[in-house]
Amino acid sequence: DRVLVNKLSYRFGEPERGDIVVFARPETSPRTGDDIEDLIKRIVGLPGDSIVIENGKVAVNGAVLDEAYLPAGTVTQNGILPCTAAAPCEVPEGEIFVMGDNRGNSQDSRYIGTIEESTIVGEAFVRIWPLSRAGGL
Repeated sequence: DRVLVNKLSYRFGEPERGDIVVFARPETSPRTGDDIEDLIKRIVGLPGDSIVIENGKVAVNGAVLDEAYLPAGTVTQNGILPCTAAAPCEVPEGEIFVMGDNRGNSQDSRYIGTIEESTIVGEAFVRIWPLSRAGGL
């Protein structure tokens, strides 16, 4: 996919839960033979949040997220970082917890940890390619 990114959005405001952000690929992200330097994911957790993934659902600060943007029947699994009620994933100040909408095939904060806010390039707001899927995000 090709998207347009608003690089000014966070110069005048703070990231919000649900925003789709482009950020510099962290060193903890495994390379799979590609030369991709930026990743795109949805913000699930903000600084100070506690993330728990159980029974296929994501809860933030004890409240299950309404993730209407995910395809029906999507089950969210834990990654390397378990994020369970016994050991929740805590989001440090200055960082965010991100997840891909393709939960079964996404190297996101469940695997690579939280992302520093300073690495955010901008907010993705529209898909321009492929044309068959063009439109707002």
